[in-house]
Amino acid sequence: MPGPGGVILQPPQPPPPLPAPTAPAVQVPPLRPTRVGQIKIIGNTRTLDSVILREIPLRPGQILSYPLLREAERNLARLNIFEVNPQTGVRPTVTDDNSNPSSEFKDIIVNVQETATSTLMFGVGVNSDAGLVGTLAFNERNFELLKFPQSWDDFVSGNAFRGGAQELRVEAVPGTQLQRYSIAWREPSIFDSPYSLGVSVYYYTRDYNEYNESRLGTRLTVGRKLDQIWSVSATLRLEDVGIHDVVSFAPEDFQAVVGDHFLGSLRPTLTRDTRDSIVRPTEGSLVQLSYEQFFGGYTFPQIVLEGTEFWTIYERPDGSGRQVLAGRSELGWSGDSTPVFERFYAGGFRSMRGFEFRGVGPATAGFEQGGDFIFLNSLEYQVPILANDHLYSVFFVDTGTVESSVEIKDYRIAVGTGLRILLPKLLGPVPIALDLGFPLVKGPEDKEQVFSFWIGFFR
Repeated sequence: MPGPGGVILQPPQPPPPLPAPTAPAVQVPPLRPTRVGQIKIIGNTRTLDSVILREIPLRPGQILSYPLLREAERNLARLNIFEVNPQTGVRPTVTDDNSNPSSEFKDIIVNVQETATSTLMFGVGVNSDAGLVGTLAFNERNFELLKFPQSWDDFVSGNAFRGGAQELRVEAVPGTQLQRYSIAWREPSIFDSPYSLGVSVYYYTRDYNEYNESRLGTRLTVGRKLDQIWSVSATLRLEDVGIHDVVSFAPEDFQAVVGDHFLGSLRPTLTRDTRDSIVRPTEGSLVQLSYEQFFGGYTFPQIVLEGTEFWTIYERPDGSGRQVLAGRSELGWSGDSTPVFERFYAGGFRSMRGFEFRGVGPATAGFEQGGDFIFLNSLEYQVPILANDHLYSVFFVDTGTVESSVEIKDYRIAVGTGLRILLPKLLGPVPIALDLGFPLVKGPEDKEQVFSFWIGFFR
């Protein structure tokens, strides 16, 4: 209502409410990250602790990352010196010790079971690429050059010169078409560093349809691991190459190389490797790009890009019986001055099945001259037959070409099937490959070969 002087009076307002009492703030201590305590290794009786530790991307005091534990397990499995058996569940494991949950530090428990790492192959055999051969080969994947025996028991138990994850291979292969004698040694981690070192010496002779070839040489390879996937290397090759028994009516390319030649080369290589195994990969890939510069009697460059991918299509619930699709490609180019004995060739078990060894490519009057350009592609499907994966069948499509220049003029296609067998042989399994290949498209002077086979160390 209006008040004196016409002023409108408002009714009295209630006082504002008092603020509600607040609870005192509770100080929550910040969460501390879990850190790595001690790294404890169980199960290695021969293998050095340093070999295992360098495959584990964790160190005491570092913040604990559980994905790195799984990476460590994969790294140890890929060494191929520890038991990996999907049927029994035996494999390298890397876990954290949770016995004291309140502690900031958790110990890492590494559990491994060593497997047979020596392979001794002795016998007489025959294969489609090299004819009748005798074989005496010793291969040790867990060699240690400086682990000298302390007693006779070290020899008997097999502890002498073992445990460093080095590889030693001594080989003598006399044969009717091929002879090869070699010693090769490789240290994957010099002084536990990212650098690797490989040395080999060899003497090799081979009777081709066009000429007889001999090589006496050595190779020295220094590599560096950039991370768990990428690595680089450089290889120095020095050889004395002999080309003899060339018939008088052979093309000029063969007549020009008769005699002995000094040949050297330096080849840097970039590698990307994510395979889950180097023996029988079931997933991941391997890609290599190399540039090789030759010098000595001949000067020319050579570039090769190779890639292989593996996909697991099906596996049993326990992880065994993996059906794998494998794809492989190779692309290479060599300079115009490349002699006939360093050119690209294709055909045979590890190249294009369904064709003879070196039976694909440019030819003159039946003489396989090789090419300066190669392009190969292959798809292979692997199906295990036995539960232990020691017998499996393959189905494949091999395609590609070898040309005298950078072009695709005669592109070949072959399909086929085969078997892979792993036989126990003294100290380790020996692989056998049997394939039937059928060319669907071929070049004008290609040489066919339906059946091809290989025994031992074909990977």
